[in-house]
Amino acid sequence: MLLCSVMELEPGMVTGASILHPERPEMELLASGTALTEAIIKRLKQMGISQIWTSCDGTEDLDSVMGESLTLAQREVYVQLKDSFSLTARSAVTTARLQDYRQTIMSLVCDVIASKDFAGLSTRLFATEGKLFSHCAAVAYLSVLVGFELENYIIKERSRLSAKEARDYTGLGLAGMLHDIGKTGSGEALAGVHEVTLPPESQKKEWPEGYDLHPRTGYEMLENCRAPAATRQAVLMHHQRWDGRGWPPRRDPAAARLIRPSGKAIHVFSRIVSAANVLDNLMTDKGGAGVPPVFALQAFASTRYDGFFDPVVRRAVLRAVPPFPIGGKVSLSDGTQAVVITPNRDHPCKPVVRELAGAKTTIELASDPESRTIAECGKHKTLGVYYEVPSIAKAMDARGENVAA
Repeated sequence: MLLCSVMELEPGMVTGASILHPERPEMELLASGTALTEAIIKRLKQMGISQIWTSCDGTEDLDSVMGESLTLAQREVYVQLKDSFSLTARSAVTTARLQDYRQTIMSLVCDVIASKDFAGLSTRLFATEGKLFSHCAAVAYLSVLVGFELENYIIKERSRLSAKEARDYTGLGLAGMLHDIGKTGSGEALAGVHEVTLPPESQKKEWPEGYDLHPRTGYEMLENCRAPAATRQAVLMHHQRWDGRGWPPRRDPAAARLIRPSGKAIHVFSRIVSAANVLDNLMTDKGGAGVPPVFALQAFASTRYDGFFDPVVRRAVLRAVPPFPIGGKVSLSDGTQAVVITPNRDHPCKPVVRELAGAKTTIELASDPESRTIAECGKHKTLGVYYEVPSIAKAMDARGENVAA
């Protein structure tokens, strides 16, 4: 299969996987194997669908990346989350509702386990844009994905627990899903606001009333329903920063003053959810349209976010979430049309690609003698959009932990 921009579609192309309704993912618009017509393509554009999987000769070995079973599994998880979150938004969180979430998150974890090696995960799992529950579901998914990347690190950071307990990602996924639950009691006023930078006090009035309190509100909502302690802490601290400049401040009972947690004082699950939260927000522009992952990841890796995240977590995000999905059609800087076939975790912007015409040669962009780069992806110009993954030594040094010591 080939992941194509809707702008590249032509009559006669055949869908390689189900196409779901962008606002009602329980509804299948087109089944796999449907031949596209001009009318269908026009309708897909009108509905705001940006890209679809199409059948393509020579890419059969990539079909496992986005098979029908994964599409159906994603749809099932989406519907479960949607129904559960809609109910929660109208009432307090209950122990029974929390158990529903736990079951759904376990399905989510299983989905990640089944497909975590595929770069198709770089596309948003859930189709709708601008909806609070879909943002939360995407943050849960990204959090668990990064958690797998950081298994040994998480065990070390949660050293008071057994290794088995420490690497139980249900609490992490639950924290991602519920990180913004504190917004649900205020109607639509807070639902679409996802500011992460603490403004000066003089500008704080620009935030909707109660926005700066939603982490605390969410924490309090979870206190009475037997939510795991790690989940509650992650919800409470998901806007805290590694450098101590996050929010909201917390009261230090010993010193009777307000403090802003920093570094390891922030729970490791919260550090992961914080990074996933920012990345998912970067994948949507101000108008609610999807942003190609490479642009979001470049921004995430930029100096703009220095000090926001645990450097080890930040590195893991850049390794785990690829900028170009496997099966995605790209144009190289010399005009060659190709398909991404293997991500490059150490140099994400230089994946392995395969020509779509001619000899269908495989090209390892990281060692390409012609030094070609990806110039276009899904009709988006990407020439010069580039970032590097810091080494583990550099990441640990940024934490103040010299790995040679």
